[in-house]
Amino acid sequence: MPGLWEVVDAWASHLLGRPREIAPFILEAGAQLTGDSSSSEGAVITGGRVTLQPDWIYEIAGAGTTVVFRRSKQPKSGTFECYCTENAGSCRAFIGDKSITCGSVDGDACLGECKIRVKTSKGRKLATRVYSGNTP
Repeated sequence: MPGLWEVVDAWASHLLGRPREIAPFILEAGAQLTGDSSSSEGAVITGGRVTLQPDWIYEIAGAGTTVVFRRSKQPKSGTFECYCTENAGSCRAFIGDKSITCGSVDGDACLGECKIRVKTSKGRKLATRVYSGNTP
């Protein structure tokens, strides 16, 4: 039977080897997230807007198409990127008081659907409650 320190060491090694989980948002009811946010392609959100969690900072960058998110006083955690499914026209990020949505830009409307792609920084995974589909 392993000793106490062996158990603690194994537990600590397990925790340190796991990716760090973050929960910057909650998906609204009806929204779905497909893919892996920590991959180079990111994960795509369809069917709803993203409800923002308190204590996170969101800044629009990249000509209005990208939203950078992080916790207060911490480095960048990831991005939301808006894109047009038909590659014709453009989509822009809109940050409300408690939500992020992607929509067409006047004069250059997306011919397909505006979708949100979320990417997390290397070694970070989205927490499981992000997938809950429940709003606070």
